[in-house]
Amino acid sequence: MEADLQQAYGLDLERMGEAFSVRHAAALVAMLPASSRTAARMAAEDARRAEERRMDVDPAELARALGIPEGRL
Repeated sequence: MEADLQQAYGLDLERMGEAFSVRHAAALVAMLPASSRTAARMAAEDARRAEERRMDVDPAELARALGIPEGRL
């Protein structure tokens, strides 16, 4: 994140609190471009979590939820 703030906005986190506020830095982090390292890492983490959730589905439970008779899945 530090590298992204430096690259995208020219901010040096060492100067936070004197040159800019934590709130200002947080607002800029929220608006980092999708091509930033931070955004890429967050997207990869979101994809990993989504995959874990997909793998966590019980087939029998899914069949019941979809109204598929037992033994037909």
